[in-house]
Amino acid sequence: MIKKSRILYKGKLFYLTGEEFRLPSGKHVQRETIHHPGSCAIIPLLAKGNVILIRQFRPSTRKTLWEIPAGTLEKGETPYSCAARELVEEIGYRAKKLKKLATFYTSPGFCTEKMHLYIATGLIPLSQNLEEDESIRPHSFLIRTAKKMIRTGAIQDAKTIVGLSFLPNSL
Repeated sequence: MIKKSRILYKGKLFYLTGEEFRLPSGKHVQRETIHHPGSCAIIPLLAKGNVILIRQFRPSTRKTLWEIPAGTLEKGETPYSCAARELVEEIGYRAKKLKKLATFYTSPGFCTEKMHLYIATGLIPLSQNLEEDESIRPHSFLIRTAKKMIRTGAIQDAKTIVGLSFLPNSL
């Protein structure tokens, strides 16, 4: 049960609170929580069983990472609509079919973000529609190659590891 809560920081995408809790054991603890509106991640599959990954620089890691497309839910947006929008924005494809696979917390120890994972099939090429601050390059990989990239450490992004784990080595 929350005893006290105060906003420590309010940003464009999330806000941070400092809170005092009473745990089920009765013990009192203080925690900081990042409040996030939620997000979607999409596994885009091409007709030949290849998966599209994106290459993107992430300032927080100071690294360029391999990832599946993903994005933050906009106010009032459904996870399905977010997934469809992010596909076009980040890789320049529209999906004939988007199927929800899972919903999970990204970092429940300090963040409220819930991620909705979809698989996209029947991809129709359009053009990328990147946001002003995005520099994303899509690449196609055999599924077994992408899974090998996890084992070798070339893929370190958790949502991508979770997403690819849903796929068989070949479709």
